[in-house]
Amino acid sequence: MLRVAGGVLAAAAICLVFFLAKEWLYDTDLFRLTRVEIHGNRHVNQDMILKTCNLRAGINLLSLDTDQLQGNIESMDWVRTARVVRELPDKLVINIKEYRPVALVNGNGLYLVNINGKIFKKLRGDEHYDLPIITGVDPRDVESGELPKYAMSALRLIKMASNGARTLGTGNISEIHVSGGNRLVVYTLDRGIAMRMDASKLKQQFARAEKVLLHLYRSGLYKKAARVDLAYSEGTAWASVN
Repeated sequence: MLRVAGGVLAAAAICLVFFLAKEWLYDTDLFRLTRVEIHGNRHVNQDMILKTCNLRAGINLLSLDTDQLQGNIESMDWVRTARVVRELPDKLVINIKEYRPVALVNGNGLYLVNINGKIFKKLRGDEHYDLPIITGVDPRDVESGELPKYAMSALRLIKMASNGARTLGTGNISEIHVSGGNRLVVYTLDRGIAMRMDASKLKQQFARAEKVLLHLYRSGLYKKAARVDLAYSEGTAWASVN
């Protein structure tokens, strides 16, 4: 019994030492926060990050829950991932990776979407981005935060257009309208030419669209072109000029 009692007292003493040590670490001026470094934030305001995390000079660095801080930052618009690291004795380092928008989605307002279909921010009235607009998406699907499968073909087309396209690059796409039955209608930025495509054969029809536009340019008919149907029949395209 004496041995048991001695063991209990020893365990209690160890716990007390750890408790007092923890209290000292949390109370000492040695680990007071004096510096915060934030990297990778192009769109997210630094002051907003500090406010969201409730970071202020003098807070004890060891008392911070870095997992919770990361979660708070990742809940902000534009932030894809965040990593928060303590650098003792007095510095906190925050590394941020932001979403890169490739298009806008129309659905009860305009939203930014990345190449993987993540809808991550609704635009304010004073914000403007020169990006293709995806239309025809059900607003209820937009609110889910993910572009629905039936609209993912628009992103595949944007990816093709960004890979060195000559005549139908992303700078010459104003709108991509998605509809049922694997149909896409792409509108050029400079002339508003409607180009109808079959999403199930997008790679072949995009390459054909490049050739058709190049021919219209060289023939002098581009300014008269109104519509191009790339899904007219197998291996052919149909163009309408005014």
